[in-house]
Amino acid sequence: MNVNRKRSMEARASSRNRKLAALESAEELRPNPVVGARGEGVDYISRLPNEVLGEIISLLPTNDAACTQILARRWRPLWCSAPLNLDFDHLRRGRRIRNNELGDRLSRILHSHRGPGRRLHAWADDEASYNAVEECLSSPALDKIQELEVEFSYETAVPASFFSSSSPTLRVFQIGRCSISDATVHGLKFSMLKQLGLEFVEIKSGRSLCDMIACCPVLDCLHMSACYGVKCLRINSPSVRRIGVHNASGGERIILEQLIIDNAPRLETLLHFDDSNLHLSVLYAPKLENLGFCTDSTNIVFDSDVEVTCIFFYIQVIHKICTIYIA
Repeated sequence: MNVNRKRSMEARASSRNRKLAALESAEELRPNPVVGARGEGVDYISRLPNEVLGEIISLLPTNDAACTQILARRWRPLWCSAPLNLDFDHLRRGRRIRNNELGDRLSRILHSHRGPGRRLHAWADDEASYNAVEECLSSPALDKIQELEVEFSYETAVPASFFSSSSPTLRVFQIGRCSISDATVHGLKFSMLKQLGLEFVEIKSGRSLCDMIACCPVLDCLHMSACYGVKCLRINSPSVRRIGVHNASGGERIILEQLIIDNAPRLETLLHFDDSNLHLSVLYAPKLENLGFCTDSTNIVFDSDVEVTCIFFYIQVIHKICTIYIA
């Protein structure tokens, strides 16, 4: 009886082994599972290398990027090693948080993240948030940061030390609601900066902006919106290709009245976005091709060597004609 039972068990085991072998052979011959013509059911994302996944994570909002750690075991370490995209607005999304809570959340993120940094978008409208931004910029988690957008409170004088740690690797720099003086830009070197944006910035002297542009040897785009403090600015840049100006409103502030393109050998596009009485003088811009404005009160003076191939208008004012003088 025991012999028959043993033979029966061996026969069933042999049958199971044959079935498993047949299934394994069929699995090897089966093509990759693609359901339907669109390929539903295939996890193409997980097939990507970690470096590519890290770049994708760095483009997500801060909260969403951190949540990728719960997707799967493979995803857990990716956010901590991906380039950090740190946005104050993302951190307080969905609920209002106090500045001391913001500081605590930032400390936890900076402590857990190994860097490098990709982007910081921050506001520093009081002492607590100002200190939080300083902590971020000095943290290894934002080492080699590429994009920096900071908005202060009005009349805040920004020291040069605030940006000295991040300036060597920045490619995009947007600063708003502060004042820039000679001391701010002293010693700075934005050797890789391509885009510079100034919004609601008080410029203490024309020299300050000239020195700031001189700090950017590869600057490609300069945008100034509602800047004030000086009546005349001169632009000297061997690399800039695009310049956009949106003037501040009047009132008691000193607004920009004259913009002189003194030396811009690569400048291709010059735009004036508002209806203020701005006087533009283009002295040397041999590659200038596109000139745009939205007012009939813009006065433009060209040097005799400047030739513009395209003059166009914005905001449904094509019927307006500005005054153009050839020096």
